[in-house]
Amino acid sequence: MRRFVDVRNERGFATEGTVADDAVRSAPTDSPDAPRGPEGEKRRTEGYHAAFPDVSLEVENLLAEDDLVAVRWTATGTE
Repeated sequence: MRRFVDVRNERGFATEGTVADDAVRSAPTDSPDAPRGPEGEKRRTEGYHAAFPDVSLEVENLLAEDDLVAVRWTATGTE
């Protein structure tokens, strides 16, 4: 998860190695029919950086157990 955040902060859109093929993301802003896995995350990241070009993410809390992960981050940036 930390690598996932680091890649976004580096303006990376490649998701290989940070998102599983069957990954499901759950966030209030996510569409239920959004693509899953790396392609869905790539689209989400591109849209986020288009809206907030100087966005920076900072991990506040990270919880992991087995194959489940939850993260709370703070995003800062301007439109």
